[in-house]
Amino acid sequence: MPITMPQSPLSLPDSDEFDLLLSSHQGRLYGFIRSLVGTDRDCDELLQRTNERIIRQQADFELGTNFVAWAFQIAKNQVRHYRRQSSKDSHGVPFDEATFEVIAEEAEQIDESSEQRRRALSVCLAGLPDKSMDIVQRRYFKNESVQGIADELAMNPNAVSQLLFRVRQRLMSCIENNTRPTEIA
Repeated sequence: MPITMPQSPLSLPDSDEFDLLLSSHQGRLYGFIRSLVGTDRDCDELLQRTNERIIRQQADFELGTNFVAWAFQIAKNQVRHYRRQSSKDSHGVPFDEATFEVIAEEAEQIDESSEQRRRALSVCLAGLPDKSMDIVQRRYFKNESVQGIADELAMNPNAVSQLLFRVRQRLMSCIENNTRPTEIA
């Protein structure tokens, strides 16, 4: 999914930070928009329109506030406009405005839950012992085979598989502990 971000006609003092926010949330914006429209092609077009609108409205955003919520609102408005246009042509729209609102709200909640789990995973990965982290990086980030890892570390492939199994179990438990709502006493 190639992203082309139009250049802002005004260079605001904190535009580098804003550009970083926008570029780092492209995946989340794409996922949100995709949950609201029927095809990848429509999603790509709407993501482009959303990026353009976000850049035009850059001055309206206050750094330190929730960028994702702000950007999702702009995306939702772009999808609404698209739905109104689509209802005029022969394609129609698959659901009414009330259903659209429910789907958009669910998509926002799912995105927030996923983001919480991603943050928890980062924390949990940072807590792994060096050897475990090395093996996880080799297997899941560099796509090395279990056999290749075992050969390079002079380990039995079954031992590598067992270590990866235990690490996955530890990470799942850690993520659950870090995303569980805290109880108020």
